[in-house]
Amino acid sequence: MNLQMKKTISKVISTIATIIIVLIIVTLIPLTVPKVFGIKLYGIMTESMSPQYNVGGVVYVKSVEASSIKIDDVITYRTGRGEESVTHRVIGIEGDKFVTKGDANNTEDPNPVLFGQLVGKVVFYVPYLAKVSDYVGTTRGLLSAFCVILVCILMWLGAGILAKDKAENDSKADEKAAEPKKKPKSGDNLLIIGGSLLVVGALIYLTYGYLSYHRANVIYDDFEEMVTLDETTNETVDIEDSAVDPKYRDEVILKRINKLHETYPDLIGFITIPGTRINYPIMQGEDDEFYLSHAYNGEVNSSGAIFLTAYNNIDFSEIYQILYGHNMRVGTMFGGLHKYEQEEDYLKEHPSVYIYTLDKVMKYDIFSYYNVDAADEIYNIFYQTIEEFEPVFEKMVKRSVVQSELKPEYSQGILTMSTCNGSTGRRFVVHAARDWTY
Repeated sequence: MNLQMKKTISKVISTIATIIIVLIIVTLIPLTVPKVFGIKLYGIMTESMSPQYNVGGVVYVKSVEASSIKIDDVITYRTGRGEESVTHRVIGIEGDKFVTKGDANNTEDPNPVLFGQLVGKVVFYVPYLAKVSDYVGTTRGLLSAFCVILVCILMWLGAGILAKDKAENDSKADEKAAEPKKKPKSGDNLLIIGGSLLVVGALIYLTYGYLSYHRANVIYDDFEEMVTLDETTNETVDIEDSAVDPKYRDEVILKRINKLHETYPDLIGFITIPGTRINYPIMQGEDDEFYLSHAYNGEVNSSGAIFLTAYNNIDFSEIYQILYGHNMRVGTMFGGLHKYEQEEDYLKEHPSVYIYTLDKVMKYDIFSYYNVDAADEIYNIFYQTIEEFEPVFEKMVKRSVVQSELKPEYSQGILTMSTCNGSTGRRFVVHAARDWTY
């Protein structure tokens, strides 16, 4: 291979690597830089705001005072329950509530938005960015970006080796020796430095994610031991062992929950689905934000905690309760709920949910599960009477992926467990009816 060809190949390789790195940086800027200035990003997952805000786009939301919002502003607000958020237009203001509507919808939203539910005002919109944002936010996406950047750096290094290879015949070597040496281009050096920093950043992020998952497992494994510890014998009770007297097991857990509640006041119960990984404390914060990013002990952790919406009573005495938990990709927290829709016999093998509060034990039987939008009516927990709740309950039964043989009675109380559904922007919910309480 002659020197000219090597130079050409070197230039082509270097150019391709540079273009790829520039594209990655240009893509990451709108996903990262706004966050430095306190702007939050939300993906558009439904057609309710088309044609101005289309599915796949990202809205940039600035935190503002509710009093500054005017009619015709587009706002993003929490539905009042966990991670769920909606972006709609304000068409009216009534006291401390917004009346909202999707531009593409024929009617206004069924539930007014309290000022306290406001996330902020939409200040900017970028189409087609949601899918990129969702993918980059996954472990696979970060690994892919890391590998691409690493390949680009190797391409630069290879191009540099080719450019410096002067293994030519003596006459050409002498001619080249007489020519002035070119200085390395500062632009290429900056891109190499930038690419290297991206690689280091991706490694740090991936390492943090792994350590966070690992730490969450340790925290909740330790909790399971603590909540099942019989202080009189200093031995733990196996909650999966059918040979253990249920009343003895329940007495131990109730005592331990009350003991742990003294240390962690937000800890108000315990949830277990026998035969699954769902054996977690139930928390309730002052809002539905804190335990999205904090473990039960208050430690910052991306796995968060299982929590009862702040709008429910801690004793599960109402007609309707909602529990939230992250859909962790490793299957922890409420990630395991998706097995109900993924595995044919999973409901038969795991039909019941047990809830321990500070003073009682309740058994719920699962009767329905399906995917919903974040603004679905099932996330309205302000049902005062059985009559108000009845039509919602009937929809819960009809919408189920699999029609259960169970004939649920909603008058005893309904429990909804809600988690995310990957990057679709929708939610996966599992409904269960209370069977007994003692």
